[in-house]
Amino acid sequence: MTALSESTSGARLVACVGPGGVGKTTVAAALGVAAARRGERVFVLTIDPAKRLADALGIGLSDKAVRVPLEAPGELYAAMVDTKSSYDALIRRVAASEADIERILGNPVYDAFSRTLARSHAYAAAERVYHALEHDHYDTIVLDTPPLRSALDILDAPGRLTSFLESGVVRAMLEPSAGPLSRLLPSGGAAVRRLLSLAASQRLTDQLVGFFAALSDLGPGFLERAERVRQLLTSSGAAFVLVCSPAPTSLDDAAYMRDGLAERDIPLRACVVNRAFVGEPRDPSRPLRASEVRLGEVPEELAEARAELALLRAQVAARNRQAEARIRDFAHQLSRTTRLFVLPEMLNEVGDVAHLERLSTMLEHAEHRRDLIHS
Repeated sequence: MTALSESTSGARLVACVGPGGVGKTTVAAALGVAAARRGERVFVLTIDPAKRLADALGIGLSDKAVRVPLEAPGELYAAMVDTKSSYDALIRRVAASEADIERILGNPVYDAFSRTLARSHAYAAAERVYHALEHDHYDTIVLDTPPLRSALDILDAPGRLTSFLESGVVRAMLEPSAGPLSRLLPSGGAAVRRLLSLAASQRLTDQLVGFFAALSDLGPGFLERAERVRQLLTSSGAAFVLVCSPAPTSLDDAAYMRDGLAERDIPLRACVVNRAFVGEPRDPSRPLRASEVRLGEVPEELAEARAELALLRAQVAARNRQAEARIRDFAHQLSRTTRLFVLPEMLNEVGDVAHLERLSTMLEHAEHRRDLIHS
């Protein structure tokens, strides 16, 4: 077992989190490839709206899991969360009857909620992960999350949904007016509906009331599943991997994510610093250093090119040293239980499964950089 696979050992869910623009989606896909090559049945799920995972895997992704063509003892599947489809499937699972399903799915307010509300997207992703683990018989699920705060939304979404369903908002919308003064001073749901009718049409008011009524009817089922999702995300069966680059802004964003996980008592299993250095041409895993120039004797007409090459190597080596210093400062704030991996710049953008296989090999052979954490 390699250092990276050891860091996620025992976890059925591997969640890749971190800032945007650092190759996080690609690293998530490569982790999926690596697990399939170890003989596992793997599902890579992205909720990244940029749909970069489809490009990396060379297939068109939808909400339905699609098998990725890969020569490996295991199997690799991939999909992208479509919020509307995920919520529709959830409604079908928790609704009591076909009539209830049709009533809810046909409600325009539900339609808008399931398509556009940002944090409903976060809960849909968490719910999709839970359902895949419970029913689809995968050994491992790799979750590629959107950048930063949206990734933390996934952790908070089950609790937010529970709080919303248990709050006075739903009850106030549905509660009938009551008491001897009810005819003179409407209260509860009647008051809320009257206020709504002043700002919206009666039709929209009825649709809103219908939506809240549906939530109330499905409340117990939603609450039970939300609690199970929350338990899954905070259990030892979930491993969080932080992906970033050595750029100052990326490390600042990574620190925000690191602290956000710590505030939620969620351990960070591993940190992958991607695009961390420029490697030696013949050994990309080894950082290029100016002191290692061995150009030998060259013809006089190439002397200028030799000098320019030496200068270029010196500049690249200086950049590598600066990046390492920033990584070292960041690593000092990591927990001693977090494993740190540093990957080089790739010469070409990862755009197909062959590239992902090469990256997965690099990940599997990467060593835990204890020297950077404990120095």
